[in-house]
Amino acid sequence: MLKEIYLILYRAPHQSWLTVFSKSPYNHLAVSLDPQLRDVFGFVGRNGGLVVRSGIRHFPDGDCAILKKQVEDEQFERVKELLRAAWNDRTRYRYHYFGVIVLAFIMAPLDKFFGLSFPHALIRRIFNHPFKRTCGSFVGVILHEAGITLSPKPIKGLAGTYSPYLVGCSTFREPELVGCEMLYEGRIQDLAGEHKRVVVICSQC
Repeated sequence: MLKEIYLILYRAPHQSWLTVFSKSPYNHLAVSLDPQLRDVFGFVGRNGGLVVRSGIRHFPDGDCAILKKQVEDEQFERVKELLRAAWNDRTRYRYHYFGVIVLAFIMAPLDKFFGLSFPHALIRRIFNHPFKRTCGSFVGVILHEAGITLSPKPIKGLAGTYSPYLVGCSTFREPELVGCEMLYEGRIQDLAGEHKRVVVICSQC
């Protein structure tokens, strides 16, 4: 039986510098198993790194996109377990400041201007850490560990299809390429502020 997970792409005003080379208007990525987005998990750099959990109605207003990805029942349950474990271990996580600088100011420009990417061994050396994350790698590693693939093979220009540690908002700029469907694109307040457009366009409601 297929179930659905939801990916929330959001433009946080205080992190607009992250979009300079990313090919995406968004700079924050979060995940939810709840069709109405009342329980959203993400990772932020606040206080050195923090797993956060809230409903989308508590997000500051800004531009966002909501994507849906269908997964197997076993994968869905595994994501649930991994999110629960991450929340229970939330004090152990740290923000990967070095990783985000490498992504934003070295890897993204190399890809954007020259079509070049880092060797996989170097990517693993820089990013592979049990408790250091960016918002994108937090989501990417959870999907990976649940057996959810974004693409059966790497897609040129989409670094997140090469490694779960490189997943970011730009990975989803063409949702259909990574097996996702766009449900909504617009302002947070229009989606959640008045409860006029909660994600009842999903098949699980």
